[in-house]
Amino acid sequence: MTQDMLNEYRRVSEKNIKRIDLTSDVVVIHDPQPAALIKVEEDNKWIWRCHIDLSHPDKKVWNFLYSYIARYDAAIFSIEDFVQPLPLAYYIIPPSIDPLSEKNKELSTDQIRRVFRKLKIPQDKPILLQVSRFDYFKDPIGVIKVYRGVKKRFDCRLILAGGEAKDDPEGSQVLKQVKEEAGSDPDIHILNLASGSFFEINSLQRGADIVIQKSLKEGFGLTVTEA
Repeated sequence: MTQDMLNEYRRVSEKNIKRIDLTSDVVVIHDPQPAALIKVEEDNKWIWRCHIDLSHPDKKVWNFLYSYIARYDAAIFSIEDFVQPLPLAYYIIPPSIDPLSEKNKELSTDQIRRVFRKLKIPQDKPILLQVSRFDYFKDPIGVIKVYRGVKKRFDCRLILAGGEAKDDPEGSQVLKQVKEEAGSDPDIHILNLASGSFFEINSLQRGADIVIQKSLKEGFGLTVTEA
């Protein structure tokens, strides 16, 4: 993380403070990207919700972020191991899913089949699936290598279903590398799903035989819970 990057972070944050209406009784900010938005008024409260693994942060980056996060009234972490020393109260709230939501509710076999047909993925052989954004930490290329190892012994298909996060500038580059690694293999299906494709993700998870989550680093891994 260069000094120019940190300066750009400050510049964008200051621009967003002027652009976004943050006049609420309680403001909850999620993760490091918008942490510098904090603008304490006389009566409002600010909470920083950290979803990521902070057990071994980069010292330079953490020292930079600390100057902002230390100004919050409270922080929320997923597990105790992710907590860093801060001069404010913190709380542990484990991640959870809503079993009645579009992404997790029960689906009929016919509903699942319709989604597979829409996505043009045959269900004629066992299916391996990873659901994640296209990110180096999700190791999608590693998943392709795992699939190829399995393929030597069992005929199967691989689905890599995800999207490009708006706050991840490397997403397009990772997706390009994944497509290059997959090559012309007709049994590898790469789905760059639109944001909010919850019904499709639900169907893919229910239609897969094995769900993989080969993350190299993970805050929790909700897709495992969903599966």
